[in-house]
Amino acid sequence: MAPLSTYLTAALLAAPAVMGTPIPQSPPTTSVVGGHDTSPFAYNWIAFAQYSGQQFCGGSMIAPNIYLTAAHCSPALAGIPQASTTVHTHRWNKSKTPTAEKGIVYTVSKVINHPQYQASLDKNDISIWVLQQKSNFGSTVETAPYGNRAPATGENVVIAGWGLTDPSDNNSDSAILQEATVPVVSQAECAKAYSSSQITATNICAAFPQGGVDTCQGDSGGPLFVKTSSGISVEGVVSWGEGCAVKGKPGVYTKVQAYKSWIQGIISQNQA
Repeated sequence: MAPLSTYLTAALLAAPAVMGTPIPQSPPTTSVVGGHDTSPFAYNWIAFAQYSGQQFCGGSMIAPNIYLTAAHCSPALAGIPQASTTVHTHRWNKSKTPTAEKGIVYTVSKVINHPQYQASLDKNDISIWVLQQKSNFGSTVETAPYGNRAPATGENVVIAGWGLTDPSDNNSDSAILQEATVPVVSQAECAKAYSSSQITATNICAAFPQGGVDTCQGDSGGPLFVKTSSGISVEGVVSWGEGCAVKGKPGVYTKVQAYKSWIQGIISQNQA
């Protein structure tokens, strides 16, 4: 993925300022290239963050008031007011209103980035947001299991998001939630594509050898998940990559299982 802020920066600069205040620098973002529409409301636990009417990152609801996303999606890193950031779940077509889709809207009470997050190196790119429900229009929160089993090399996993579907067009973000299936790439192969210092045991990489299917601007923070006969489990968080769907350049994800104890500790202290 190219600089992940590009997509939202263009969108926000085209939007009016809020309450007469200047629009701050936008946060990084990453939709799915080569994907397809999900079935309506198939994944009501998948969520997105929004500022000034623009979706800028994805994420997963892993407890009723707990949102799992990437640390680089944090509003503070881009000067965006946390108080003006909302999280939306139980959504499918983001061009519709939360009322029309009976979506659930949250405000953000806390943003807790991993204490060892290194923005310059994309290390420990994982964050937990503690939310306060603002409205639900009669819907019930759905949550996803997480960190149960890191997928094996060659295993098919699912990626999903509302971001760009054409990496050359900053206006190609999808109104409807997209999904795609991609195989996991070995750590060694991924390190060859990038470098051994960039790819560690806390990452998952996924792509087809020929490219063509990937997450992109607008998808950052969203899920990589496995689907089995027993259900789904969120095992990755969209983090970074070089371009979108480029041959030989896999998408890089934060491995959720590596941080499960840290996540559980935060949930135990903050769950509503």
